[in-house]
Amino acid sequence: MRFRRSGRRRLPARRSVPRDFGRRRGPRTWRRTAAIVAAAGAFGAACAGIVLVAPIVADLPLFTISVVSVRGNECLSSDEVREFAGILPGTSLLRLPRAEALGRLRQHPRIERAVVAVRPWSEVVILVTERRPLALLAAGDVREIAADGRVLPAAHGRFPKDAPLLTGFRGADDPRLADALRLVGWLAEEEPQLHDALSEVRPDSGQALSAYLTSGHFWVRIPTPVDRARERLRWLRTVTNDLMVRGVAGAVVDLGYEGQIVVRPHPAWAAAADSAYAPPEERAEGGQENRENRRGA
Repeated sequence: MRFRRSGRRRLPARRSVPRDFGRRRGPRTWRRTAAIVAAAGAFGAACAGIVLVAPIVADLPLFTISVVSVRGNECLSSDEVREFAGILPGTSLLRLPRAEALGRLRQHPRIERAVVAVRPWSEVVILVTERRPLALLAAGDVREIAADGRVLPAAHGRFPKDAPLLTGFRGADDPRLADALRLVGWLAEEEPQLHDALSEVRPDSGQALSAYLTSGHFWVRIPTPVDRARERLRWLRTVTNDLMVRGVAGAVVDLGYEGQIVVRPHPAWAAAADSAYAPPEERAEGGQENRENRRGA
């Protein structure tokens, strides 16, 4: 009688791990350990050799800085930049303190950005971007001041830049000074004609600034913050030009009123009642009626 075989395959029997398995592979393990120890020793010897040889290599003439070039400087002399950075000819390129030099350069009030680059094999280039003076701050003495409020030290052999004079402020920490700097910066970018005529900016009574324009001898009263009065500042050039065409000089132009510009004679020139001023376009449209409405308001 035949029995039918099942379709399942028999699984291979498990092979038992011989007891001497570890002992058979022992010699290979020792060889690997010995190789690792030998490699580590060789690496340590190489590092020690580099440490001993590095000072000798650093003093080779091949790696000695012979030229330190300074670019981008206007007010500061090249010698001042080199001395402040601490990089002088004769220093080894392998001992160049680049990070320390950049840190010192960025701490200088006149330097806004700095880059130290190496040109093979013996030249170092220091590229600096100086802060540009925006105005002159008269607080005790007259110093140049940048747009970020940083007071710039006096440059040797150079007169201060011809810029608007900021007077009446307690110093660089006066909170009203930020609005004055924003005003001067905005006029320099948006209204260069008015900026060229701007001679002085000082704090006025209340939350306002007074700016003196040499063209027409106008005092302009500007409310703070200055950002809210930009629309009225855009009309200022048209107003002052129209006043000069009409022969009006020595007036006070007040921008402190929403939707209108008030012009009144300066007390030093004449004593008269305030008069409301309408821009030429509004005068052309409304004529005398517009001016009367403004005066009534």
